Amino acid sequence: MSTTVIGQEEAKKECIEGDLNKNLDCDSSFTIKGNIPDGLKVVCRGTLTVGGTVGSSEIICHGDLIVDKGFFAAGKSNVIVKGNLKTESISGAQIEVEKNITVKGNIINSIVKCRNNVSVGGAIEGGELASASAVITRRIGKDGQTPDFTKVEAGTNFRLKVMYDEMDQEISEISGKADKIRTAVQT
Repeated sequence: MSTTVIGQEEAKKECIEGDLNKNLDCDSSFTIKGNIPDGLKVVCRGTLTVGGTVGSSEIICHGDLIVDKGFFAAGKSNVIVKGNLKTESISGAQIEVEKNITVKGNIINSIVKCRNNVSVGGAIEGGELASASAVITRRIGKDGQTPDFTKVEAGTNFRLKVMYDEMDQEISEISGKADKIRTAVQT
């Protein structure tokens, strides 16, 4: 798939009127008035505004990300936002945000990690959400779900938690090897 590189010379064309149809790499803020469909990669070094939806795509946004109609990703997206994220809804997405997340509707079956506050106007149903600060929502989980279907953590620095989990796994592996060595020495 080809990539459109938007640099200083093309900065005047900071908008695509319809759907994005190829990968995009831009040095400044950019607006896509339509959708970002499945399978595309977008790198934006400013604020990225999407007038439609985002499918199963990879997005790296160094500024704020605004998605008017939401994420519908079927579990295959990877979105990293260095600024704030504002959107209508999130479904089936994997998203990591450095600042705040504001969702007007629901977060459904997604993995969402935020280094600050998360505000959800609707519900968080299924998946995982970790916030280093506060989580504000109307409802967590869905009637009839098993208790572990929706996992929400507040006050958790997810990067430190990942490091802790990796170190804990490494300690377990080393302990297992040490036990094997003790057994071998004793026999």
